[in-house]
Amino acid sequence: MDYNPGGFHNTARGQFFVDYDEPMVQGTRAHELGKYVVFDSPLPMVADHRAGLRGQPGTDFVIAAPTTWDETRGLAGEVGQFVAVARRHGSEWWIGAMTDWTGGRSTSRWTSWSPDNGR
Repeated sequence: MDYNPGGFHNTARGQFFVDYDEPMVQGTRAHELGKYVVFDSPLPMVADHRAGLRGQPGTDFVIAAPTTWDETRGLAGEVGQFVAVARRHGSEWWIGAMTDWTGGRSTSRWTSWSPDNGR
């Protein structure tokens, strides 16, 4: 898959335009960070210039996110609407979720998820 996660110059769908001097991505920062867990990619990178990342919320997440996974579990999803997965790297579990443009969805049901009980 040729898809770079991690665009940090985020815009709403209606505000997006092509700008070669300051490239932007459609969607939220949370959506971009969710891609690091949802998409299986051993060579993730940031789709932004490093100067635009300094001091930005989420850079610590990108640095810490594993590039390989030992186990993957689907938590929820509907094709074309949303996806939530849990991935294990060593003894740590990471949860990633992404949604479409139709509005916010609650993630509270995944905050209590445990690999032991599957909820």
